Amino acid sequence: IREITTSVSVLGPEDLATQLTLSPNILKVLDVTVPGLNVSTGGRSGCLTRIRGRTVNFQINGVPANQELRPSTCNAAFQVNPFALEQVEVVRGATSLYGAGAPGGIVNLITRRAKGEALEIDAVAQTGFSTDHPGGTWRHDLYTGAGRRDGAWDWYVGAGYEDADAGRDPDGIRVVATAYDAWSLNGSLGLDLAERGRLRLTGT
Repeated sequence: IREITTSVSVLGPEDLATQLTLSPNILKVLDVTVPGLNVSTGGRSGCLTRIRGRTVNFQINGVPANQELRPSTCNAAFQVNPFALEQVEVVRGATSLYGAGAPGGIVNLITRRAKGEALEIDAVAQTGFSTDHPGGTWRHDLYTGAGRRDGAWDWYVGAGYEDADAGRDPDGIRVVATAYDAWSLNGSLGLDLAERGRLRLTGT
């Protein structure tokens, strides 16, 4: 019997906010912050994320974003606007808790949720471009969200817009299929069940 160990990395709100100012691509953020996690080259739907050489299962608020027992592709990481994320949990190592679709571990994307009874408003606006090739390399990101708690209930809704021109490799050559623009909506509704836990409905 071989013992398989797991370890957990958590990218909290402050670290996540700092990393997203450097790159709004959540996969690149995880690639430089999580030990043992590697993102293979490819487009938004044509790449794979691996931990210690094994494929990873992506989850949104603990719910698998893949189909049945199949491991997720990188596309699952783009189902939520990166600025709608509050934190990211990465479990490295296989575990029976997540089934056959997570031989390398999981990446759990946790969305923002209201924390207090006063109305909370989040807003992000940033833009950037390549200083070596400013023409055709602009990127704009906008996000706004709001939520609040009301007794046992809490709600949060957000909307984001991303507009990215073609990226470039280290040699300055334009990377095919990296230009895109996308709208995104996210929302969650939660009910605190006291000792029984919490019921949450999430939509993206």
